[in-house]
Amino acid sequence: MAHDTKNKFGFVPDPSVTPFRNAVRLSSSSSQSPIQLPSNLAFHDLTEGKIVNRDARAIMGLGGKFFTTPKFTTGDISKNITRLDRDFKLKVYFAGGDEDEALDEPKPKLYVKSEWTPKPEDIQDWYFERSERFFSHCEKLFRRRRATSNLLPFQEQLKEDLLNNQDLLFPDTDKGLGPCAVHFCQYVEDGLIHLKNTEIYKQLTKQEAWDMAAEVKVLIEEWLEIHKDKLTKHERKYISKHLDP
Repeated sequence: MAHDTKNKFGFVPDPSVTPFRNAVRLSSSSSQSPIQLPSNLAFHDLTEGKIVNRDARAIMGLGGKFFTTPKFTTGDISKNITRLDRDFKLKVYFAGGDEDEALDEPKPKLYVKSEWTPKPEDIQDWYFERSERFFSHCEKLFRRRRATSNLLPFQEQLKEDLLNNQDLLFPDTDKGLGPCAVHFCQYVEDGLIHLKNTEIYKQLTKQEAWDMAAEVKVLIEEWLEIHKDKLTKHERKYISKHLDP
């Protein structure tokens, strides 16, 4: 009977425990999960001997854009408060002037963000009391709590097993066909074969690389000088800033 039940339903329940306990045990089992996963999960085991757990598709097949929920929610928002405080101060400082409208204008694609912040003595006194109350209330809303995972128990276990396996790498395949599993040594060997192809790559010394970078920098600076009248101030500043290593 047990054999027939397993063939028909995929698992054999334990009659000595409650249906709920059977469901919990079933949900935590990788090979006996009743959850219907998407049918288009793409994952390729390219290891010699296909050593990767075949259930790994349930986690790796979710794709590179899938993010697992952190174990804990965001608790420290100090960086966000610092940025928001600066934005508020700029609004207060430039309120009513021409610069106020400039703050709301869309930024060009080539734009270097300013780090300037008004001095405390240049800001009205009422701002500090109000902002302190506001930020204090915000901090109370963000308490560090244990988050609810967006993975099933057996997926969590698969993730831990794969992360702890130092002999495997999981790069993306070409043409958007999903991730794959390869041996670390094989991946390194294939990469070296590709890099040693002198028809494609040429190995430079450190000095040669720096000399070529300096030549490119000079060419870009000359181009900026020739076309300075056709470029905006933001564009010239952005390109010049990114010339330095």
